[in-house]
Amino acid sequence: MAHLRSLALLFVLTAGAASAQPAYRPEVQKAVDLFTRAEDERAQALFHKALKRALPIPEAALCHVYLGLIALNALDTEHARAAFHQALSIDPHA
Repeated sequence: MAHLRSLALLFVLTAGAASAQPAYRPEVQKAVDLFTRAEDERAQALFHKALKRALPIPEAALCHVYLGLIALNALDTEHARAAFHQALSIDPHA
């Protein structure tokens, strides 16, 4: 499980290094911070809450990417795949 978290974090950090990280809405930023501190359950709840609001397209896609990473951490490949697919359907550049 730690291996998956490391891989997921590397993915997120590498993606962030390719482009400057934009400022996220406070609830999304808090969820990202919780994810980086391995508080997946709390992060997941905040990402779902944020998605109930009208978010900019890139930010909504980002929430789904993180939900996919959280699902991977839980070894739930079915939900991970669905979350990643949703992210790409919202923003093909996610």
